Amino acid sequence: MARFLFEGHLPLSDVRWPIWYTSLTQLIKEKHKINELCNFLSQPKLVQIDIEYLEDFCMILKPIADAIEFLQQDNYLYFGYFLPSLVTIKVKLKKIHESRHIKHLHIVAQNMSDALLCRLRSYFEVSPECNDAIIATVVCPAIKMRFVEALRDTAPNITTDRIILLFIDYAQEFYVDNEQAEDLREERPPSVDSFLCFNPDDNEDPSLDNKPSVAIRREFSSYLHDDDKTLSCLNRYPIVKKVFLKYNTLPATSMLLENFFRTFLNVINGQKGQNLTDEHLERLVLTKVNKIL
Repeated sequence: MARFLFEGHLPLSDVRWPIWYTSLTQLIKEKHKINELCNFLSQPKLVQIDIEYLEDFCMILKPIADAIEFLQQDNYLYFGYFLPSLVTIKVKLKKIHESRHIKHLHIVAQNMSDALLCRLRSYFEVSPECNDAIIATVVCPAIKMRFVEALRDTAPNITTDRIILLFIDYAQEFYVDNEQAEDLREERPPSVDSFLCFNPDDNEDPSLDNKPSVAIRREFSSYLHDDDKTLSCLNRYPIVKKVFLKYNTLPATSMLLENFFRTFLNVINGQKGQNLTDEHLERLVLTKVNKIL
C-alpha cells in the first residue's frame, strides 16, 4: 500500500501510531487511486459512504495524533506539556462533536471524549495526586495559567489563586533568605527597626513567618505577567527556574520512546481477545519494557 499510494515515503517498519494515522489521511488525499488499489488487493471497491466514514474517522483521530506528534518534539519533551495536551484533545474533540463536518461518527466522537475523561479523570478534575502535573505546567513559560479556564467544566473549584498557593507550597524548599545568608557570613549589629519595640502586641519579627511566602508570591506574580514565553525567561526568576528543573526533567530519548511504542503494539497484538483491563495491559507493557532496557 505504501508503494502504491504513497510512493514508498512511509516505512512499513515504523510502528509509531501517528504514522498509521498519516497513512489513513494520505489514503483520503489519494481517493482517486482507492478503486485501483482495491483491484490490486482483490478487494471490493469502496463506495461513497465508506470514504465518508474514513474521512470522519481521520477527523476524530486528528486531535490525538497531533498531540502525540507534539509531545515527541524535542522542544516539548517536558512533563509540563502533558496536561495542556490532554486539555487540548478534550477541547478539539468537543468542537468536532459539535461541528457539522462529521457525517456518520458523531457518537464515536462523543464516546472518545467520554473515554478520555474517564481514563484520565484525576487530571481533568485536578485531584491532589496530580498536583505535580499542575506545577510542572504553570512553570512552562509558554503555558503558565492558560489552561485553567478550559478545565472549569470538569474542575469547577480550580482557580488561579489556588494554583498560586500550591506553587508557594512547592517552592518553599527553594527559597533562600538572602539577608539571613548574608548574616551568617557577617554578623551585623542590630538595626533601629529590629531593636526598637513600642507596642507590646507587636510580634518581634512580624515578617519572619510570612517572608518566604511573600517573596515567592512576588516572584511568581512577576513571572506570570512576563510576556516572554521562551525558556530563557526563567533565568530572571530563580525560584521558578528551580521548580521547573525539578518537575520538568526531560524523559528518555526519542529512540527509547519509539522502542516503547513498538513494545506496546507487540503486546497488544499478542493479547488480542484477552479482554485485558487498562491496568493489566499497562503492567504487561511496563514489565516487557523494563526487561528490554
